Amino acid sequence: MAKNWKPIEAAEAIKGNEVANMIDFGRRFPLATIAISQLNEAGIEILKALPDFMTMRKLESGLKGELEAETEVEAEEEVETPAPKAKAEKPAKKAKVEEEDEDEAEEEVEESAKDLFMKCKKLKIEVEPKQSAAYYKKAIAKHEAEEAKKVKEARQKPAPKPAKKDEEDDWDL
Repeated sequence: MAKNWKPIEAAEAIKGNEVANMIDFGRRFPLATIAISQLNEAGIEILKALPDFMTMRKLESGLKGELEAETEVEAEEEVETPAPKAKAEKPAKKAKVEEEDEDEAEEEVEESAKDLFMKCKKLKIEVEPKQSAAYYKKAIAKHEAEEAKKVKEARQKPAPKPAKKDEEDDWDL
């Protein structure tokens, strides 16, 4: 059965050039072996301060966890940056509309049915609970269209003319 090595014991074996133990460490704990082999005297002093329950296996699993987390972050960054598409130049107005459509599409993907329901309640839209996300999206889109129509109508109406003041209205009592 293999020995349960402590990091300081492994560091002493690696620094002492014990080949058989170094091969064993390299096979069982590759990341920890590399990290320990690169330590200077100050790093070895830190290893001496580690508690007795800290073993090479725990050190290795911690290093693997960091490596996996870094790999996941890199993978997410690659997924988030889509390849640029070569398109013919279009008028700026259409480009803005496309950008808005893309933004809306991203928002739609992110919002769940519960979030959309809460948004409907916040906008005071009467909707039924426990419906699909598409139902709430349609209700919100309909509400936004109505609001836009109201704003457009308000802009088209002429400003009310001030009433003429009649002299008869100025009564002094």
